[in-house]
Amino acid sequence: MKEKFLNYLKDINLTTQKLTNRIEELYQICVEIVGQEFDDIFIDDIIKKNKERDYLGMGLFSKDIFATIGNIYEDKIDIITVSKLNLELLGITIKKESYDFIEANEDSILKIELLCGMSSLESRATSKNCDHLKNIFERYYKPLLMKL
Repeated sequence: MKEKFLNYLKDINLTTQKLTNRIEELYQICVEIVGQEFDDIFIDDIIKKNKERDYLGMGLFSKDIFATIGNIYEDKIDIITVSKLNLELLGITIKKESYDFIEANEDSILKIELLCGMSSLESRATSKNCDHLKNIFERYYKPLLMKL
């Protein structure tokens, strides 16, 4: 897995070796399936009521392909081409709390949902991870939105 991805995992405080190994395993499976490396990674996270962070899903992004894993503890992987997403994208919903799209704080929450035909693609972030999700939005989702 790319060094910048490992740095990202550290940045969002995902430091357990078992979980890092699992994410690396899923990344390698996706690379094998699509036959190319990905340019970006995103890990969904939430803060539970007991104030602990929970890591849920994973998204992998390149210019042409998005791969999503809804639950990093399961082996279900969805792959969608950007051209297919262009045809089915109906809109994007953005929900935020304590986030100004400039710099995240400890209380920041960001949720972005792509509405696609009969389904949707949802990404959730807390704290510093909101800035990473904003970058994913800018690089991959916003260009799709501008084509609507």
